[in-house]
Amino acid sequence: MTSRLKSAVAFLAATVGFGAVASQAQAQIFQDNSITYSYGTKFHEPYNPKDITKSWVSYLHVDGDKWGGNFFLLDAKFSDNKDPTPGGLGAQELYGIYIRTFSYNKLTGSKGGFGPIADFGWTVGGHANAKNDTFGSEKRLLTSGLYLDWAVPAGSRLRTSFEVCREWNRSNFSSSQDADFHPTFCFNSSWGVPFKVAHVPMEFAGFYGIVAPKGENTVTEHYLGLNLMADVGEALGARKGLLEVGIRYDYWLNKFGNDSGGAAGSGAFDRVPMLQVRTHF
Repeated sequence: MTSRLKSAVAFLAATVGFGAVASQAQAQIFQDNSITYSYGTKFHEPYNPKDITKSWVSYLHVDGDKWGGNFFLLDAKFSDNKDPTPGGLGAQELYGIYIRTFSYNKLTGSKGGFGPIADFGWTVGGHANAKNDTFGSEKRLLTSGLYLDWAVPAGSRLRTSFEVCREWNRSNFSSSQDADFHPTFCFNSSWGVPFKVAHVPMEFAGFYGIVAPKGENTVTEHYLGLNLMADVGEALGARKGLLEVGIRYDYWLNKFGNDSGGAAGSGAFDRVPMLQVRTHF
């Protein structure tokens, strides 16, 4: 394992360990684990306008306890040789996200909500990555802020959060190639709407995030991900979540804060359709 990967794993272990302590203090109410395979051929990277083919394998864990809940995502991403390592092979990347929430309703025993707001609380978390391309990203990001769960029809979900975030990473704008970015504002939202088509359970889900400029000549970035998944396993008589198939579309403007209208060019603007297969366990 390279030093970059070791560093990323250590950072994620520390943040996940914080959540594990919180979860152990309170019995879990529910949990869900899933593995997703994603495939797309139109990825880009800043300063690289070529179409890149990537395969992702993602592990997602979500749970709830008497304090709030935990979210942990780990992506292993594999590029073709248009996103090269220094040796010319396709790059590999690990990207992890951990989020811990503390729910007002759960901590106080409240059940009523406040008008259109079903619940609210505090979120803390972190991101970390390691990539073996020529740039060598080593992202470390800490986040904390207020989240709101909105009152939506039963089975659906809608959450928004307003956070302060601070990133440390490599930088194209620093002569040392290391950047201590400024604290900045981050907005995040996620949603899910289940429905059926001809007795096939489906869900339209997604997320949208904004990261304000963070110094080092960065600009505001926007990241939108849309998923449409069909539970074909359940439709064929198997258990719920055994086999889901669907599509995803990512729209990422000013990727990592690089200005897509500037030197980073079209490589800082992703518009990527993907195929996905998922199983829950």
